[in-house]
Amino acid sequence: MQERLYIDANVVIDFIEKSDRHLMILFAEAEARAVGLVTSELTLAEVIVQPLQRSEAWRVHVFEELLADRKLIEMLPIDRTILRRSAELRASIGGTTPDSIHVATALAAECDAIVSSDRRLKMPKPLHRLSPADLPQRPGAPS
Repeated sequence: MQERLYIDANVVIDFIEKSDRHLMILFAEAEARAVGLVTSELTLAEVIVQPLQRSEAWRVHVFEELLADRKLIEMLPIDRTILRRSAELRASIGGTTPDSIHVATALAAECDAIVSSDRRLKMPKPLHRLSPADLPQRPGAPS
């Protein structure tokens, strides 16, 4: 069964803007269909804020094109089920609404882990957070 990893907004930003080598490998794995990447529609709203503030239409376009590539990233909508699960998560483990939407989406998509550099991210078991630096050590990572 293919590993499914949820990527949050900071991962998308770092992939585009920092060319993080671990993320480059992860996206290459996704392109080769060795791993499935999932995110929420919320990610789009989060990643284009700064480019819009800076009037950098070209950066907005880069993010929109990346997130529109359904062969690379499965982007799930924010629906009532996700919102309900998000509220349940906030009630039980805390966290912010955006973070709980990301976690609820990862759970709905049956992801194995969430890739995020946000150490404050609160998650229920068995879901866990992987930082980009953790990616090479995960089970199923290419050697």
